[in-house]
Amino acid sequence: MWLRDSTFQILPYLEIVKEVPKIIELVQGVLQQQLKYIKHDPYANAFNKEATNQHYSDDISNVPISPWVWERKFEIDSLCAPIFLAITLYKKVGYTKHLTDEFWRITELIIDTFIKEQHHNSSEYFFQRTNCPESDTLTRNGKGSPVAYTGLVWSGFRPSDDACVYGYFIPGNFFILSILEQLQELLILNFKENQSVLRNKITKLQKDIELGIQKYAIQMRINR
Repeated sequence: MWLRDSTFQILPYLEIVKEVPKIIELVQGVLQQQLKYIKHDPYANAFNKEATNQHYSDDISNVPISPWVWERKFEIDSLCAPIFLAITLYKKVGYTKHLTDEFWRITELIIDTFIKEQHHNSSEYFFQRTNCPESDTLTRNGKGSPVAYTGLVWSGFRPSDDACVYGYFIPGNFFILSILEQLQELLILNFKENQSVLRNKITKLQKDIELGIQKYAIQMRINR
């Protein structure tokens, strides 16, 4: 189960939710499974249905590959997608039962992971696969191409599951900005006192990414 793919496979069903109300249960079930997987390992992009230990046998990472994990390719869109599903379920249907304390805890785990990967050089994460195309593994002993701090969030792989040549995948960072903005809206609607720390993290991450995009992705200023 790919976190990204399962999100966008299930989204079209929300278009007929008025005719088939039970679709809400289906979507909520997918979301709950996704959140369970992210809690287990926020760096994995695809998971097994059960703890079957099915994965590429020669994959190595900074932690042992879990029996629940199919691939441990870190892709920032994989963490954005389930949040996007939760937001869309609310906006399309007005449904809020999925916005539980557990949802917000895992959302904070996702935000913390993004913050850590703003500083990829100090992150423990690496991923290597042998006997494979170059696009299936990361260079530099699994750390990927050299990067410096930009405010952007590093991504090891693109939505195609191919390795990023350059670590700061701009469309993925725009996706992060989109979900952060909508999370702020949800926090305003359902604000609880214990969410102030999360709200501050989201606000700072938004500012960091916006500045990073302006400085490094849209316009590079050249001193003449």
